[in-house]
Amino acid sequence: MEHKKNFSYMGLCLFLVIVVVNALQIGITLLATLLSPGLLESSWFSMALVFITMHVCGLSLYYILMKPKEPLPIKEKSKLSVGAFIKIFIICMGATYLFNFVSIGINFLIGLLKHSPVGNPLDAVLANQNLPLQIFVVAISAPIIEEIIFRKLLLDRLRPYGDKSAIWVSALAFSLFHGNLSQALYALVLGMIFAYIVIRTNDIRYSIALHILVNLFGSAIMPLLANSSNIAFVLIAGLLVWVFLIAGIILAILNAKRVVLEEGEFQLKGFERFKTYYLNIGMILYFISCIIMFILVIFM
Repeated sequence: MEHKKNFSYMGLCLFLVIVVVNALQIGITLLATLLSPGLLESSWFSMALVFITMHVCGLSLYYILMKPKEPLPIKEKSKLSVGAFIKIFIICMGATYLFNFVSIGINFLIGLLKHSPVGNPLDAVLANQNLPLQIFVVAISAPIIEEIIFRKLLLDRLRPYGDKSAIWVSALAFSLFHGNLSQALYALVLGMIFAYIVIRTNDIRYSIALHILVNLFGSAIMPLLANSSNIAFVLIAGLLVWVFLIAGIILAILNAKRVVLEEGEFQLKGFERFKTYYLNIGMILYFISCIIMFILVIFM
Protein backbone atom coordinates (compact mmCIF):
# COMPACT_ATOMS: atom_id res chain seq x y z
CA MET A 1 0.00 0.00 0.00
CA GLU A 2 2.88 2.36 0.79
CA HIS A 3 4.35 1.86 -2.70
CA LYS A 4 0.99 2.57 -4.32
CA LYS A 5 0.70 5.81 -2.33
CA ASN A 6 4.18 6.76 -3.50
CA PHE A 7 3.29 6.31 -7.16
CA SER A 8 -0.03 8.07 -6.65
CA TYR A 9 1.80 11.06 -5.18
CA MET A 10 4.22 11.17 -8.12
CA GLY A 11 1.32 11.13 -10.59
CA LEU A 12 -0.62 13.72 -8.62
CA CYS A 13 2.35 16.11 -8.62
CA LEU A 14 2.63 15.88 -12.42
CA PHE A 15 -1.14 16.33 -12.75
CA LEU A 16 -1.07 19.47 -10.59
CA VAL A 17 1.76 20.93 -12.69
CA ILE A 18 -0.27 20.38 -15.88
CA VAL A 19 -3.39 21.95 -14.35
CA VAL A 20 -1.55 24.97 -12.94
CA VAL A 21 0.53 25.59 -16.08
CA ASN A 22 -2.47 25.35 -18.42
CA ALA A 23 -4.59 27.54 -16.12
CA LEU A 24 -1.85 30.18 -16.06
CA GLN A 25 -1.45 30.06 -19.85
CA ILE A 26 -5.20 30.44 -20.42
CA GLY A 27 -5.44 33.23 -17.83
CA ILE A 28 -2.47 35.20 -19.18
CA THR A 29 -3.67 34.79 -22.78
CA LEU A 30 -7.17 36.04 -21.88
CA LEU A 31 -5.69 38.97 -19.97
CA ALA A 32 -3.45 39.88 -22.92
CA THR A 33 -6.45 39.64 -25.27
CA LEU A 34 -8.39 42.10 -23.14
CA LEU A 35 -5.58 44.56 -22.43
CA SER A 36 -3.50 44.42 -25.61
CA PRO A 37 -4.61 42.02 -28.38
CA GLY A 38 -1.50 42.86 -30.40
CA LEU A 39 0.62 40.97 -27.89
CA LEU A 40 -0.73 37.68 -29.20
CA GLU A 41 0.77 38.42 -32.62
CA SER A 42 4.19 39.41 -31.30
CA SER A 43 7.22 37.23 -32.05
CA TRP A 44 8.05 36.76 -28.37
CA PHE A 45 4.70 36.30 -26.61
CA SER A 46 4.27 32.51 -26.95
CA MET A 47 7.88 31.86 -25.98
CA ALA A 48 7.63 34.15 -22.97
CA LEU A 49 4.35 32.46 -22.01
CA VAL A 50 5.96 29.01 -22.06
CA PHE A 51 8.99 30.22 -20.13
CA ILE A 52 7.01 31.96 -17.37
CA THR A 53 4.28 29.36 -16.89
CA MET A 54 6.20 26.12 -17.41
CA HIS A 55 9.87 26.82 -16.85
CA VAL A 56 9.44 29.16 -13.87
CA CYS A 57 6.08 28.40 -12.25
CA GLY A 58 5.81 24.73 -13.27
CA LEU A 59 9.32 23.80 -12.14
CA SER A 60 8.99 25.76 -8.89
CA LEU A 61 5.74 23.98 -8.03
CA TYR A 62 7.13 20.55 -8.92
CA TYR A 63 10.32 21.16 -6.95
CA ILE A 64 8.36 22.16 -3.85
CA LEU A 65 6.13 19.08 -4.15
CA MET A 66 8.84 16.54 -5.00
CA LYS A 67 11.86 17.77 -3.03
CA PRO A 68 13.02 14.95 -0.70
CA LYS A 69 12.36 15.57 2.98
CA GLU A 70 15.78 14.13 3.80
CA PRO A 71 19.03 14.39 1.76
CA LEU A 72 19.49 11.45 -0.61
CA PRO A 73 22.63 9.32 -0.29
CA ILE A 74 25.42 10.62 -2.51
CA LYS A 75 26.18 8.21 -5.35
CA GLU A 76 29.57 8.01 -7.00
CA LYS A 77 29.60 9.68 -10.41
CA SER A 78 31.02 8.01 -13.52
CA LYS A 79 32.55 9.89 -16.41
CA LEU A 80 31.31 9.56 -19.98
CA SER A 81 34.06 9.74 -22.60
CA VAL A 82 33.79 12.17 -25.50
CA GLY A 83 33.53 9.26 -27.93
CA ALA A 84 30.72 7.61 -25.94
CA PHE A 85 28.89 10.93 -25.66
CA ILE A 86 29.05 11.45 -29.44
CA LYS A 87 27.76 7.90 -30.05
CA ILE A 88 24.83 8.45 -27.71
CA PHE A 89 24.04 11.77 -29.36
CA ILE A 90 23.93 10.11 -32.79
CA ILE A 91 21.65 7.37 -31.38
CA CYS A 92 19.39 10.08 -29.91
CA MET A 93 19.16 11.92 -33.23
CA GLY A 94 18.52 8.68 -35.13
CA ALA A 95 15.73 7.76 -32.70
CA THR A 96 14.25 11.24 -33.01
CA TYR A 97 13.97 11.05 -36.79
CA LEU A 98 12.88 7.41 -36.89
CA PHE A 99 10.00 7.87 -34.46
CA ASN A 100 9.16 11.27 -35.90
CA PHE A 101 8.51 9.50 -39.22
CA VAL A 102 6.30 6.99 -37.38
CA SER A 103 4.38 9.85 -35.72
CA ILE A 104 3.90 11.58 -39.08
CA GLY A 105 2.45 8.34 -40.46
CA ILE A 106 0.06 7.93 -37.51
CA ASN A 107 -1.06 11.56 -37.74
CA PHE A 108 -1.60 11.13 -41.46
CA LEU A 109 -3.90 8.13 -40.87
CA ILE A 110 -5.81 10.02 -38.17
CA GLY A 111 -6.11 12.96 -40.55
CA LEU A 112 -7.65 10.70 -43.19
CA LEU A 113 -10.21 9.43 -40.68
CA LYS A 114 -11.24 12.90 -39.52
CA HIS A 115 -10.90 14.47 -43.00
CA SER A 116 -8.47 17.18 -41.87
CA PRO A 117 -4.74 17.19 -41.11
CA VAL A 118 -3.39 16.80 -37.57
CA GLY A 119 -1.05 19.68 -36.79
CA ASN A 120 2.12 19.65 -34.73
CA PRO A 121 1.81 22.18 -31.85
CA LEU A 122 5.57 22.65 -31.86
CA ASP A 123 5.44 23.98 -35.43
CA ALA A 124 2.94 26.63 -34.37
CA VAL A 125 5.08 27.64 -31.40
CA LEU A 126 8.26 27.91 -33.49
CA ALA A 127 6.66 29.73 -36.43
CA ASN A 128 7.85 33.33 -36.93
CA GLN A 129 9.68 33.43 -33.61
CA ASN A 130 12.59 35.57 -32.49
CA LEU A 131 15.48 33.14 -33.10
CA PRO A 132 17.66 34.02 -30.05
CA LEU A 133 14.63 33.79 -27.75
CA GLN A 134 13.56 30.55 -29.43
CA ILE A 135 17.00 29.02 -28.87
CA PHE A 136 17.03 30.13 -25.24
CA VAL A 137 13.56 28.79 -24.39
CA VAL A 138 13.39 25.64 -26.55
CA ALA A 139 17.03 24.56 -26.81
CA ILE A 140 18.44 25.67 -23.44
CA SER A 141 15.79 26.38 -20.82
CA ALA A 142 13.36 23.56 -21.72
CA PRO A 143 15.98 20.77 -21.63
CA ILE A 144 17.32 21.94 -18.27
CA ILE A 145 13.83 22.19 -16.74
CA GLU A 146 12.65 18.85 -18.17
CA GLU A 147 15.79 17.04 -17.04
CA ILE A 148 15.44 18.37 -13.50
CA ILE A 149 11.79 17.29 -13.41
CA PHE A 150 12.01 13.87 -15.08
CA ARG A 151 15.63 12.74 -14.73
CA LYS A 152 16.31 14.18 -11.28
CA LEU A 153 13.28 14.70 -9.03
CA LEU A 154 11.11 11.94 -10.55
CA LEU A 155 13.87 9.48 -11.40
CA ASP A 156 15.41 9.69 -7.90
CA ARG A 157 12.07 8.67 -6.43
CA LEU A 158 11.75 5.76 -8.88
CA ARG A 159 15.24 4.26 -8.62
CA PRO A 160 14.50 2.07 -5.55
CA TYR A 161 12.12 0.09 -7.80
CA GLY A 162 14.94 -0.96 -10.13
CA ASP A 163 16.53 0.49 -13.26
CA LYS A 164 13.96 -0.98 -15.66
CA SER A 165 10.96 0.46 -13.81
CA ALA A 166 12.67 3.79 -13.16
CA ILE A 167 13.61 4.23 -16.83
CA TRP A 168 10.24 3.16 -18.21
CA VAL A 169 7.96 5.09 -15.83
CA SER A 170 10.00 8.31 -16.03
CA ALA A 171 10.18 8.07 -19.84
CA LEU A 172 6.45 7.38 -20.14
CA ALA A 173 5.65 10.35 -17.90
CA PHE A 174 8.02 12.52 -19.99
CA SER A 175 6.43 11.36 -23.23
CA LEU A 176 2.85 12.01 -22.12
CA PHE A 177 3.82 15.40 -20.70
CA HIS A 178 4.33 16.70 -24.27
CA GLY A 179 0.59 16.31 -24.83
CA ASN A 180 0.66 15.43 -28.54
CA LEU A 181 1.37 12.47 -30.83
CA SER A 182 3.89 14.40 -32.90
CA GLN A 183 6.40 14.45 -30.05
CA ALA A 184 5.24 11.60 -27.79
CA LEU A 185 6.93 8.64 -29.52
CA TYR A 186 10.41 10.05 -29.92
CA ALA A 187 10.14 11.69 -26.48
CA LEU A 188 9.47 8.22 -25.02
CA VAL A 189 12.63 6.77 -26.59
CA LEU A 190 14.76 9.81 -25.74
CA GLY A 191 13.41 9.70 -22.20
CA MET A 192 14.59 6.10 -21.83
CA ILE A 193 18.04 6.95 -23.21
CA PHE A 194 18.44 10.02 -20.99
CA ALA A 195 17.25 8.12 -17.90
CA TYR A 196 19.67 5.26 -18.57
CA ILE A 197 22.59 7.68 -18.92
CA VAL A 198 21.71 9.37 -15.62
CA ILE A 199 21.37 6.02 -13.83
CA ARG A 200 24.70 4.70 -15.13
CA THR A 201 26.67 7.92 -14.52
CA ASN A 202 24.74 9.42 -11.58
CA ASP A 203 25.27 12.75 -13.35
CA ILE A 204 22.39 14.74 -14.82
CA ARG A 205 24.76 17.04 -16.69
CA TYR A 206 25.19 14.47 -19.49
CA SER A 207 21.44 14.14 -20.11
CA ILE A 208 21.06 17.93 -20.01
CA ALA A 209 23.83 18.34 -22.60
CA LEU A 210 22.34 15.64 -24.84
CA HIS A 211 18.86 17.14 -24.53
CA ILE A 212 20.15 20.62 -25.37
CA LEU A 213 21.94 19.35 -28.49
CA VAL A 214 18.90 17.38 -29.70
CA ASN A 215 16.59 20.37 -29.21
CA LEU A 216 19.13 22.75 -30.76
CA PHE A 217 19.32 20.64 -33.91
CA GLY A 218 15.56 20.12 -34.05
CA SER A 219 14.42 23.68 -33.34
CA ALA A 220 17.17 25.81 -34.88
CA ILE A 221 19.97 24.23 -36.90
CA MET A 222 17.97 21.82 -39.08
CA PRO A 223 15.09 24.28 -39.77
CA LEU A 224 17.59 26.98 -40.75
CA LEU A 225 19.30 24.60 -43.18
CA ALA A 226 16.07 23.12 -44.57
CA ASN A 227 14.39 26.52 -45.08
CA SER A 228 17.44 28.19 -46.57
CA SER A 229 17.29 29.75 -50.02
CA ASN A 230 20.65 28.08 -50.72
CA ILE A 231 19.97 24.66 -52.25
CA ALA A 232 23.28 23.34 -50.86
CA PHE A 233 22.10 23.91 -47.28
CA VAL A 234 18.78 22.21 -48.04
CA LEU A 235 20.64 19.18 -49.40
CA ILE A 236 22.90 19.12 -46.35
CA ALA A 237 19.83 19.10 -44.09
CA GLY A 238 18.33 16.14 -45.96
CA LEU A 239 21.67 14.30 -45.91
CA LEU A 240 22.07 14.86 -42.16
CA VAL A 241 18.65 13.35 -41.47
CA TRP A 242 19.59 10.10 -43.23
CA VAL A 243 23.10 10.02 -41.76
CA PHE A 244 21.68 10.39 -38.24
CA LEU A 245 18.96 7.86 -38.96
CA ILE A 246 21.16 5.11 -40.41
CA ALA A 247 24.16 5.67 -38.13
CA GLY A 248 21.88 5.91 -35.08
CA ILE A 249 20.19 2.58 -35.81
CA ILE A 250 23.53 0.84 -36.45
CA LEU A 251 25.09 2.21 -33.25
CA ALA A 252 22.00 1.29 -31.21
CA ILE A 253 22.16 -2.32 -32.45
CA LEU A 254 25.92 -2.61 -31.87
CA ASN A 255 25.69 -1.23 -28.32
CA ALA A 256 22.45 -2.92 -27.21
CA LYS A 257 24.29 -5.78 -25.46
CA ARG A 258 26.20 -3.30 -23.31
CA VAL A 259 23.03 -2.12 -21.58
CA VAL A 260 23.08 -3.10 -17.90
CA LEU A 261 19.89 -2.91 -15.81
CA GLU A 262 20.16 -3.50 -12.08
CA GLU A 263 17.49 -4.68 -9.66
CA GLY A 264 16.12 -2.28 -7.08
CA GLU A 265 15.43 -2.41 -3.36
CA PHE A 266 11.73 -3.02 -3.97
CA GLN A 267 10.83 -5.88 -6.33
CA LEU A 268 7.25 -5.91 -7.60
CA LYS A 269 6.16 -8.52 -10.12
CA GLY A 270 3.42 -8.98 -12.70
CA PHE A 271 0.01 -7.49 -12.06
CA GLU A 272 1.05 -6.28 -8.60
CA ARG A 273 3.62 -4.03 -10.26
CA PHE A 274 1.12 -2.79 -12.86
CA LYS A 275 -1.49 -2.11 -10.17
CA THR A 276 1.01 -0.30 -7.96
CA TYR A 277 2.49 1.83 -10.73
CA TYR A 278 -0.60 2.80 -12.68
CA LEU A 279 -3.88 1.91 -10.92
CA ASN A 280 -3.82 4.74 -8.40
CA ILE A 281 -5.63 8.06 -8.31
CA GLY A 282 -2.57 10.24 -8.99
CA MET A 283 -1.36 8.37 -12.07
CA ILE A 284 -4.90 7.97 -13.41
CA LEU A 285 -5.50 11.73 -13.14
CA TYR A 286 -2.19 12.40 -14.86
CA PHE A 287 -2.93 9.96 -17.70
CA ILE A 288 -6.44 11.40 -18.19
CA SER A 289 -5.13 14.99 -18.32
CA CYS A 290 -2.51 14.00 -20.90
CA ILE A 291 -5.04 12.08 -23.02
CA ILE A 292 -7.31 15.15 -23.01
CA MET A 293 -4.40 17.24 -24.33
CA PHE A 294 -3.74 14.64 -27.05
CA ILE A 295 -7.42 14.71 -28.11
CA LEU A 296 -7.55 18.51 -28.13
CA VAL A 297 -4.48 18.67 -30.39
CA ILE A 298 -5.97 16.11 -32.79
CA PHE A 299 -9.37 17.76 -33.13
CA MET A 300 -8.61 21.47 -32.75
